[in-house]
Amino acid sequence: MGVHDHKHEAESIGPVRCAVITTSDSKTIETDVTGKLVKQFLVEAGHQVVSHTIVKNDATAIRKAVEDLLAADVQCIITTGGTGVGRKDITIETVTPLLDKLLSGFGELYRHLSYEQIGPAAMLSRAQLGVVKGKIVVCIPGSSGGAEVGMKDLLLPEIAHILSVASK
Repeated sequence: MGVHDHKHEAESIGPVRCAVITTSDSKTIETDVTGKLVKQFLVEAGHQVVSHTIVKNDATAIRKAVEDLLAADVQCIITTGGTGVGRKDITIETVTPLLDKLLSGFGELYRHLSYEQIGPAAMLSRAQLGVVKGKIVVCIPGSSGGAEVGMKDLLLPEIAHILSVASK
């Protein structure tokens, strides 16, 4: 299958139904700048945002929010926040066990692109992407700049292609 075949197959996916989860102990829907930015990127790319929630930095709450969305009619779940190395950064530890497959290249490329912008501090990010039950689960940092790299440079150009392959 050539590049053209992948593109045609991905185009048949249509608008992707997405959900955004922000993990934070202090943000609200009104003050969640990064969550709003992620939603904006998705809508501008022609996708649907069917849910946007704020979840405390609590493993049980994060796991339940992701599991509820996996059981819903959502094709892509994007979490923002909790990907660093701080004590409260537990999104990665919470989400990873739920994944069927981890696409390590996402995190590698994320850190590479971030390195070009912010230097060695990029190693502090644990951004990742995985698939479960034919759905995409992406964990990106809670910073606006980090979300832009994860969304515009990596996820959005490949979201339909990932779904077309993962759902087989």
